[in-house]
Amino acid sequence: MKKIIVLSVFVLSLAVSGFAQSKSAVSPFGESLFEIYGAIGAVSAQKRAEIVSENIKTLRDDPVFNENLLTVQKDKHSDNYNISYADKVIVSIDAQQSDALAQSKEEIANEYRQIIISAVSSHSSYKRWIELGYRILLVLLLIAISIFIFKFINKFYIRLAKSAIAEIDKLPKIIKKLLGTGKQLTIIRGALNILRIIISVFIIFIDCTLILSIFPETRWIAEKIVLLIIVPLKGFGVSFLNYIPNLFVIVIIFAIYYTAAKILKLVALKVADGNIKIKSFHPDWAMSTYNILRAVLFIFTVIAIFPHLPNSNSDVFKGMSVFIGLLLSLGSTSIINNIVSGFVITYMRAFQIGDRIKMGENVGNVIEKTALVTRIRTVKNEIITIPNSNIMTAHTINYTASSQKNNGLILNYETGFGYDVDWRKVHKFLIEAAENTDNILKDPKPFVLQTALDDFYVKYQINAYTDNADIMQRTYSELLQNIQDVFHREGLDLSLPHIRKHVN
Repeated sequence: MKKIIVLSVFVLSLAVSGFAQSKSAVSPFGESLFEIYGAIGAVSAQKRAEIVSENIKTLRDDPVFNENLLTVQKDKHSDNYNISYADKVIVSIDAQQSDALAQSKEEIANEYRQIIISAVSSHSSYKRWIELGYRILLVLLLIAISIFIFKFINKFYIRLAKSAIAEIDKLPKIIKKLLGTGKQLTIIRGALNILRIIISVFIIFIDCTLILSIFPETRWIAEKIVLLIIVPLKGFGVSFLNYIPNLFVIVIIFAIYYTAAKILKLVALKVADGNIKIKSFHPDWAMSTYNILRAVLFIFTVIAIFPHLPNSNSDVFKGMSVFIGLLLSLGSTSIINNIVSGFVITYMRAFQIGDRIKMGENVGNVIEKTALVTRIRTVKNEIITIPNSNIMTAHTINYTASSQKNNGLILNYETGFGYDVDWRKVHKFLIEAAENTDNILKDPKPFVLQTALDDFYVKYQINAYTDNADIMQRTYSELLQNIQDVFHREGLDLSLPHIRKHVN
């Protein structure tokens, strides 16, 4: 009997000792929050407590910890109750825990949840302030580095601009001819400004992304921005690499067009200046012919480039091409008509810049001829713009061309005298008046025609030659003055007949 009692005491002591060793305190922050009872398989109670402690520490380290996300739920695969944060299990309450504390699993889980919330809240606020201060220091450091980089970029830009301007004299002669010094400076400064803007925008983008990623609350914005930028850039880079062969072909075609157009222009300028002479080809045709050839060359260039453009075979691209072509065909009828008329006028050589012409009711000097319109300055210093298509249907007189050919332009006036006045005297006096007029040629001499024998008077027409059509109105005025002076001197009355102005 004595042996049985001793054996029972020994077994009981082993049981008590085993039970005492099968629990471990959960102490994530030094002090014990609660205890974990029993082992699960090879995982002892101490190991289980350590795992739970680490889980609670992760809650403290979460800068956006929300206690509403810490929930108590029954496990789907067992009778245990889990305390979970979002989808992560922090601690699981099993039967060992319930038996040891003599409470239901749900009650223990709700009690532990409140303990965990209280512990995390009390230990996370201090660390959050430290982390916030650390993040603010990072932001300030990033801003300081960015300011230093911007200052360096500005200094580098100034030095690079000065170096580029100093190297202008070393550019090839052909570039100097094509671009004046002013254009060269503008292009260099513009290119450097564009480069500086691109680098500055890139740095600002990097700064904003890093600042947003420093703070956990805005880190998702930075991630989305990076995705929005990187994904399109990656796609653009792949597309660009695949497009390089076509781009190379386009560059070659355009280079051929540009070179050919420059050669044509140089030849046209030489022909227009008279340095190059082509049989039966007038110098004033040179620039118009150049414009036609350049337009034809440009059309062929567009046709050659079109198949190599991105998505040129897509239905959208083809539809846009048809739509643009339809707009041009509907809206450019009058424009094309004026352009064609302008070329026809040029090759007809009806007038040149500076010629005194009469077009309809307008008399003036041609000051500009373009592909669409012609502008003339009238004797009243009015500038009139006339569409080229109107010129094709209008009656045009070129006074300048007439004054320079066939002995000059004939200016004429008609006047009348009664039958009692000797016609020989009238002829003599009219010729005298014409010879006294400036800008009237002495050779050929002025002459008089008798154009009609009316009921009461005879019509006389004085004809005089001039080679200066630009001042023909002034010459007419002076001729009238001289006619008045001569006939008043001879006592002949000019009030009976009337004078009418004509130009042949």
